[in-house]
Amino acid sequence: MRFLTTDYIVQEVINTASIMQLNNETIPELSSDEISNIASDFIYEWGEVGDFDADVSHTLLTFMRYRFTQF
Repeated sequence: MRFLTTDYIVQEVINTASIMQLNNETIPELSSDEISNIASDFIYEWGEVGDFDADVSHTLLTFMRYRFTQF
């Protein structure tokens, strides 16, 4: 089982957003509060899914793409 800290996921959100921008994907401007909210929501969803062996980076990328198209 992998335990995710908020600090780790915040850094992953920043890295993933950077990669998305490099790939010419459209993302909204993210304030520090929005980044923290994305991280908190992701950690909650990660706990609900229960697949602790999944690839965190890919799952976060999919989560962020979905979130940016829904909000």
